[in-house]
Amino acid sequence: MSALSANEPQSLLGELDVFFGNTSSTAARIYARCPAPPGERDLRLTGRIHGPHCVFSQTLPFSTTMSDLGQGASDMNRSTLVASAWLSDPCFWSEDSPFAYKVHVELHQGSQLVAEAERWLGIRPCGAVGNRLWLAAKRWVPRGVRREHAPQAALADWRESMTVMNVHDPAPELCQTASEVGVRLFVRLLDLNPSPARLRDLAGWPAVAVVILPRDAVLDPLARAAAPNLLFAQALGNDHSHLPAAWADLVVVTAVESDGILKRAVHLELPMLVEASPASPGSLAEFRARCDQTQAQLAGVLDPAGFLA
Repeated sequence: MSALSANEPQSLLGELDVFFGNTSSTAARIYARCPAPPGERDLRLTGRIHGPHCVFSQTLPFSTTMSDLGQGASDMNRSTLVASAWLSDPCFWSEDSPFAYKVHVELHQGSQLVAEAERWLGIRPCGAVGNRLWLAAKRWVPRGVRREHAPQAALADWRESMTVMNVHDPAPELCQTASEVGVRLFVRLLDLNPSPARLRDLAGWPAVAVVILPRDAVLDPLARAAAPNLLFAQALGNDHSHLPAAWADLVVVTAVESDGILKRAVHLELPMLVEASPASPGSLAEFRARCDQTQAQLAGVLDPAGFLA
């Protein structure tokens, strides 16, 4: 067994991913994963899950142990250390009740604790199936508004109106506050090749559900693996000739004119978010109403997965 260098243990947990797997109303599988250095070094990953925590609700304290699953290979054939636990009766993160769990992870070499880290995890089982979005086993039709379109709106307004905040490259402070108070975020990035570290950071905030990338973005498999619980949207705009990338879970198109959207929908098998054409800043209520107007205009001819303004 070779010893880890002084800085190596903490660097391994710098690439720590904490995420949920199979989830139902009765149980959720929680994982912690980090890279494993080459060679046999008698390393183990363990941890504990504490919670749930919510600023609006009081619940009985609960704690469960994460067991080491040994070394495994990720999708990129990179060796990893994995720990896991089944969480009974999980409390999901939602706008009404933004529950989150604190996950404390420990890295051991033999009998020695060599590094530890904490992460927050919000369980929000959303996914894309066919051309629809689903949230906690129910169809989800989000209404989202760009933050810059309603700059005066307080976070409480976003939460109470159940409006998704569509925000460009948010600061950690906004992600933290939105996660605590229950404001769901769609995050827009302009990077054509987002790094695993950036996506890992975003995946660590319960509020972040979807990352919207440019049409020509390339999503590296390592970057995708760093955020297994996020959905990735490709911003196609009003280019009706561009096919979705292989990495896209859903697409965003601009509602310039309905005929173009219909042409796009013919060859799309992914959920489609339709975004209203740009407008001057106003109130959150005005822009949320634009989502409803777009839906009404397309009623009977197209049933998008969601609406943005």
